[in-house]
Amino acid sequence: MRVDPGETLILGEAGVLVETIPNMPPNRQHMSNQPVNLTDQSAPVAADRVPAYSWYALAVLTLVYVLNFLDRTLIYILFTPIKKEMAFTDL
Repeated sequence: MRVDPGETLILGEAGVLVETIPNMPPNRQHMSNQPVNLTDQSAPVAADRVPAYSWYALAVLTLVYVLNFLDRTLIYILFTPIKKEMAFTDL
């Protein structure tokens, strides 16, 4: 059996050749010979921008998270003064 240099060999037990897989050429669809300017700061295309509603939803969820954190923290901090003022006991 003839094996080309560009093929991948699949070996079984005791090094017996099971099959060969031809190596596929790299996908050059996205590659070009044109130099890439990494310092290009062009404006984002409309399709690349995040919709304003997404930022609004993020702001609302962040506000809810902060209020939840403050609520739990303030109740814990004020528990002792409220307990003394209302004359509550642990019984």
